[in-house]
Amino acid sequence: MANSTPRIAPAGDWVETVAIPDPNPALADRPFQALLIASQSRYEAHRHEHHSEMAVLIQNSQGLQALGNISLPWQPDHVELIIHKVHILRRGTVIDLLAEGHEFTVLRRENNLESAMLDGVLTAMMQAEGLTVGDVLHVAFTLRRHPGALPLRGENAFAMAHGAPVRRFHVRQIWGPDIDIRWRATGMMEQARTRRTRHGTELVLDLMDAEGDQPPDQAPTRFMLPALLQVSGYRDWAEISSQLAPHYARAAELSPNSRLRPEIERIAAASEDPAARAMAALRLVQDEVRYFAVTLGDGNYLPATADQTWIRRYGDCKGKTAVLLALLHGLGIEADAVLVNTITGDGMDERLPQMILFNHVIVRARIGDATYWLDGTRSGDRDLHDLASAPYAWGLPLSEAGAELQAIAYAPPRLALVETNITYDASQGFDDLTPTRFEMLFRGDSATAMRAALSQIGREAFLRHYRENEGDLPGQDVEIVSVDLRDDEEAGSFTVIVEARARLTFRPAPGALSRRYRFGNDTISWTVNLDRREGPWRDAPFTFAIPDHLAGTETMILPNDGRGYSIDGESFDRIVAGVRIARRIELAGGRAVARSTFQRIAREVSASQARADLAEIERIRNDAAYLRAPISVGARPSAPARVEPDASAERLVDAGYEKMGAGRTEAALADFDQAIRQQPDWARPHANRGIALIHLNRLDEAERALTTAQRLNDEDFVVHQGLGFLNLRRDQPEAAIPSLTRSLELDPGNMFTTGLRIDSREQLGQLDEALADIDVMLREEPRHAYALSRRARILAHQDRRDEALEAIDAALASDPGNFMFAITKGDLLVRFGRTEEAARAYDAALGMMGVLAEASGGEAPVDHARMLALMGRTDEALAAADAHLRRYAGAVRMLAMRCWIRAWANLAIERALRDCNEALEAEPDHEEASSARALVHLRLRRWSAAIRDFDTLLRYQPYAAHAYYGRALARAESGDADGAARDFATARRHAFDIDALFVRIGLAHAADQDPADQGTIVTNR
Repeated sequence: MANSTPRIAPAGDWVETVAIPDPNPALADRPFQALLIASQSRYEAHRHEHHSEMAVLIQNSQGLQALGNISLPWQPDHVELIIHKVHILRRGTVIDLLAEGHEFTVLRRENNLESAMLDGVLTAMMQAEGLTVGDVLHVAFTLRRHPGALPLRGENAFAMAHGAPVRRFHVRQIWGPDIDIRWRATGMMEQARTRRTRHGTELVLDLMDAEGDQPPDQAPTRFMLPALLQVSGYRDWAEISSQLAPHYARAAELSPNSRLRPEIERIAAASEDPAARAMAALRLVQDEVRYFAVTLGDGNYLPATADQTWIRRYGDCKGKTAVLLALLHGLGIEADAVLVNTITGDGMDERLPQMILFNHVIVRARIGDATYWLDGTRSGDRDLHDLASAPYAWGLPLSEAGAELQAIAYAPPRLALVETNITYDASQGFDDLTPTRFEMLFRGDSATAMRAALSQIGREAFLRHYRENEGDLPGQDVEIVSVDLRDDEEAGSFTVIVEARARLTFRPAPGALSRRYRFGNDTISWTVNLDRREGPWRDAPFTFAIPDHLAGTETMILPNDGRGYSIDGESFDRIVAGVRIARRIELAGGRAVARSTFQRIAREVSASQARADLAEIERIRNDAAYLRAPISVGARPSAPARVEPDASAERLVDAGYEKMGAGRTEAALADFDQAIRQQPDWARPHANRGIALIHLNRLDEAERALTTAQRLNDEDFVVHQGLGFLNLRRDQPEAAIPSLTRSLELDPGNMFTTGLRIDSREQLGQLDEALADIDVMLREEPRHAYALSRRARILAHQDRRDEALEAIDAALASDPGNFMFAITKGDLLVRFGRTEEAARAYDAALGMMGVLAEASGGEAPVDHARMLALMGRTDEALAAADAHLRRYAGAVRMLAMRCWIRAWANLAIERALRDCNEALEAEPDHEEASSARALVHLRLRRWSAAIRDFDTLLRYQPYAAHAYYGRALARAESGDADGAARDFATARRHAFDIDALFVRIGLAHAADQDPADQGTIVTNR
């Protein structure tokens, strides 16, 4: 190689001196400052010269480390490297390293072998000896390019990057009258101007304190270069196309005895379908010719022949394209080579034609009316339909007649690149861990990446990763049974299969007795941030770094062939911000299935469209779909989820919250206590501990815990939620509301907090405000059963009868099988004087209770007996209680219920008292037994005993309106008029229709009895 050693020589006389400016004081904190970047080029018919000069100020040790090694690469086949100066400028002194005898060392190591490339580039290197902080390193050199197999055309490009300011940026481009050069500039580069000099035409750009604009976030790649200066000697794209086309045509010609001819015959014999033939040809090139680029000499632009590449069994994009063209032509398929840019190609149509803009070549194949884009350097392509698009916006077909740029339309892959399929076999029910099959199927590039990972770490390590990461799988208490792989080369897919057992979580539906399983939303959950700085590019289109196509399916095989199960949620298929997001949910054949799709359908989307769709994207992300179970599912408490011995404080708080929601308050308290021991300065476990203590009626301890939490963090919504809850339990609703309101300011829409504020407002008679809070809950969750039920009661309180019945019907529709709502409907109908309809509602409630009784192991019969008593069917109620006690002798709840039935009906009161006493001997603090015995004592006119039992009950049920009312009756008869008045007021605050209950059973105080209320009934018992 004639140019294998750099020459040391002065710069050509055509190069102008460019003065180095003083540093910019505002950049003194940077590791270094680029004081001068100067590029001067001269374009002649027989050679091109590119003179480069830089002067950099070293400002700290980091900058010294980065710039102390001078490295100048060049390709000696057609380029000379001429070094002019290596100076160190130090406080007015010039240290000339070249004059002092310092030499460059030429490295002949291939820099890109790790990228499977042999480019022949040499590198001249020198350590800048003596360079220190405060010095300016000043280097100048010229690259002189000579013609190769392709004619010389002047071309160059200059861009200013954001974050790399240059004190002086100087460009000078020169061409004579016999050279045709065009130029184009954008952004700050538009300041470039031409002038006529003795050298010819000169294009000059001289900028001070130059720095490129910051590109807009998530914009197409053409916005990466907002300031660009191009120089080109090509008159149009067709010239580049016609210049390269003959070389590819010759490279694709096969010799008479070519080894590719038998391959063509084999493919042709296998199928007459052109599409199948094209796919077979592409697969042969992808699978049988490994990628290795040889860009020595003109190899950077010109392909090796197809025969040569096939014999070598390696090639770069050009050689692989030649082989693919030869195969397709031999199979009678029209095909052309197409140049593309893999980085910034989407702005190609806005730029001057330049050869240097292309860095890759693919094949355009035409079959019938369809066009396909085939890339021999890829691997794993199996579906020709997916190749109707390519990841490049523009391509330049090569044609001897010349061709213009062609737009390459975007189309998403037909099949998902990552597809998740989960199947739960719950055919035997949900009491135990559910057998689960988890499959993650990868296609295309995703499959290739998985195979690469497998080959890198080995099969056993690969499988172990999945065996040891059960936390990545859905469900709780996951036990992995087996892990396997399926690599289908023919289909081009790679599948990971995990067999496991997991506990599926059915959480209570909002305000409902029934429970729901939430289908996964990962596939369609898309979080988009459209924030951009103000400026000229704020409204640039968006292109998102998202997968092209994802799919997910959850299938649950249900017990009892799916009887009693239903779907909560909607199917949809929407296009938002250039993405199709779809979900289809169905329940049929004993299976509940949720299918989700996320599919990009456009490379980019306008800023206005993206912003207009943002709310819909968020709505989709939050639009959960559920499988609602019969009321029997969850009637038995499930085993608590395991908490790891070394669980973090965050995990303990989450586990405690789950347990508290499931009614396991003591266990939740233990988790919160452990979290506090691990992280005592974190407010959240203290606040949750306070709430748990409120549930346990340990109010003084709760106050201390919440005070600690507030001291640690007064901005935690749980702190104020707990303080409001505490005040409400202390029967101080007016004090509760400010805390609850503050909590909602910190965590808007929190259902539990909103429910507490509704309770407070209803107690204070602020019924319109309570309804407004309910409306907020229903906007968030239109089927929120509790909110609908509360709405019905408040509307009844306001005597808005039709609206009240509509609300309770909506509650029943949202939670089918909830016998409490059916009872409430009956109560309302009785209050409204519609007794026949009320009887039907109560009968419906009895039927629902029967379903629950089958699944609850003996608990629901207690409520069933109560319902019979409330309906006036006392004999049936007592018979049901007797039958239950014969089967479950000494069952405390049923003893208390049989006591209550007789007290309610004022029947055999002494026998009722014996049942209550027996129950309380077994469980002295039993709330239902205390309540029933208090009623017995009222019947027996034992006022002091009644007051004691109501006191006991109110310690555990501070909201129990009937306890306040019963105690008021006892206090009134005992002569405590003030105490009675307070209790009557409190009872009516908690239940506006409490008087009707006691009127109905003949125990209302004479002063409070209203004949108009005869025959009414309430729900707060």
